[in-house]
Amino acid sequence: QCLERIGGKETIQVDLRLIAATNKDLQSEIRKGTFRDDLYYRLNVIEVKVPPLRDRKDDIPLLVEHFLESLAKKYGKARPRLAGTSLMKLCGYHWPGNIRQLRNYLERITVLELGADLDRDVDTLVGLSAPGAAAAGPAEGPLESLEDVELKHIRRVLDATKGNRTQAAQILKIDAKTLRAKLKRVLEPKV
Repeated sequence: QCLERIGGKETIQVDLRLIAATNKDLQSEIRKGTFRDDLYYRLNVIEVKVPPLRDRKDDIPLLVEHFLESLAKKYGKARPRLAGTSLMKLCGYHWPGNIRQLRNYLERITVLELGADLDRDVDTLVGLSAPGAAAAGPAEGPLESLEDVELKHIRRVLDATKGNRTQAAQILKIDAKTLRAKLKRVLEPKV
């Protein structure tokens, strides 16, 4: 291929391959007039249709393994281990956001260092809904202070640990004394 820069006078030889992806039905978009047919025919040399992740459940364990390994390296964290129950939950979920959603979910687990034993609280701590349920979006309503958000998260962790403050402190990556102080500050009546 050859091209000439805008405003340039010389022809430049290039060797390139272009890979384009979309989640739209381009034939339908062409019919509606929202995508140029000439561009489609230029791009569409080899078409590879990849079904959504919910239709490729067998790929999920391999993707989980790959993402956890690469994310642990990227962030310099210990690689989280997902036991069978958690992996089954991940495979049973319908992933409306496809592989991006799965990767972001696993990144959250890695960055927050939720620990090696995620079976008991993979749902509560990371916000994954029950299999087949829609993922919860951001809560509507008034903005909250950081202290209120922190308190809600502490309560969620305490619920997940059935009130075990030592375990909750470990999950929150704070010492038990700090957790007691935070709870005391909230529970004491303000004068």
